[in-house]
Amino acid sequence: MVFKNKNTLITQEKKDCKELVKDLEERGSEILQCPLEKYIPLSNSDIRDTLEKIEHFDNIIYGNLKNATFFFEHIYDEQILEKVLNRINFALDQPTADFLEDRGIPAITSAPHTKPIELVELMLRLGQTGTCLYPCGRHFKEELPGLLFELGIEFKELEMYDRVGPSEQELERYRAMLQNEQPDLVVFHNIDSVRRIKIAFPDLNWKNIETVALSAAIADKLQENDLNVDRIIT
Repeated sequence: MVFKNKNTLITQEKKDCKELVKDLEERGSEILQCPLEKYIPLSNSDIRDTLEKIEHFDNIIYGNLKNATFFFEHIYDEQILEKVLNRINFALDQPTADFLEDRGIPAITSAPHTKPIELVELMLRLGQTGTCLYPCGRHFKEELPGLLFELGIEFKELEMYDRVGPSEQELERYRAMLQNEQPDLVVFHNIDSVRRIKIAFPDLNWKNIETVALSAAIADKLQENDLNVDRIIT
């Protein structure tokens, strides 16, 4: 990808997009970092009770790297890494599988970027249809649990983190920044970022802005909102 000398709006926290930011900066882009979502860990009796009974689950399914990251914070706190190791661990994509492997957890995945239905089909082929634990975020709708439900596979969604938006003061600061430095390019990192960016920055002149979608599903959402899709990067 080539984005030289462009003011680039990114609405993730920097820690969640380090590689993207590094690549853009190396190519001469000026990063306009305006995080519209932050993630905070949850701690409650449901998490504690579930982790105490983690041996009741046959499989653990990680739908993305963030789910795995927040899950393992609790795993280390509870000192139950060996119990996780004794479960069958499935990862929906290669970055998540690599995260697990780095922690000594063998991970099963079918491709670098597996579709949820493909991972479920792999589980069926392997005969791994026992009780599943699915770490996830609060208020996030993910496709994979719905597929498990449709197939009658017993599972539990365990909410590990929540998402919060910026304060009014932060949002005003972001808007002032973008008034002084209009973005030439906007990166949409997830489906919800389409809605969030349009609401947070209603005065952006989209006729003069390139858009980058980090998945085909995000590109579809942009088109639904009457925004052009200039590039798709997966």
